[in-house]
Amino acid sequence: MQIIKPNLQWRDGNPGPIINKAQISGIALHHMAHPTWTLQDVHAAHRAKGWNGIAYGWWVDLEGRVYEGRGFARNAGTKDMGSSLLDIGFQGNYEPGPVAYRTEMPYAQFNAGVELIQWLKPQLPNLRTIHGHKHWTATACPGKYFPLVEMVSLNKRGAETMKDYKDVPASHWAAASIAKAKAAGFMAGVAPGEFGLGQPVTREQLAVILDRAKLLER
Repeated sequence: MQIIKPNLQWRDGNPGPIINKAQISGIALHHMAHPTWTLQDVHAAHRAKGWNGIAYGWWVDLEGRVYEGRGFARNAGTKDMGSSLLDIGFQGNYEPGPVAYRTEMPYAQFNAGVELIQWLKPQLPNLRTIHGHKHWTATACPGKYFPLVEMVSLNKRGAETMKDYKDVPASHWAAASIAKAKAAGFMAGVAPGEFGLGQPVTREQLAVILDRAKLLER
């Protein structure tokens, strides 16, 4: 994973005081609640509020590019939690409302978010919680359609997770659902390197799928 360090102009000349990583207990995930804002748009909007600049430690765009915002300087994306939380912002709007919103996160953005969290975790010895902004504040952020549970599970999806199933292209209409089922351990390929697209499911396979999905325990 490459972290891009943009040339951001901070109100105070720098992102702020460096945090004590041992005091960080959580990572808060945010969306922009805006369909098109870029990193520079967010930076400008936060400066317009009188803040030092972009509030998030890192920011992930729709194409999966990861940018350093405040980094390990004191983050400010979650009110009054700068000494104990790091913030990651994601481009796009994932909450239904009066402006355009997304119901699916692009694979590239999702997988970049997972990689960023995986990179951060070993550096934070007292990390206990990875959650959406709403866990700490009364807000809808990061939005109804933000894949929060899946991202926190740190299982990549899409083309990356399907690379051992040679017959399932990332463009296939069921690729995302197949990736989720595979990551959750619900099903395996019918043969090495295959998923078995277009093949019927036997009663035995169906029983195993239902059992692994815990649907037989109801």
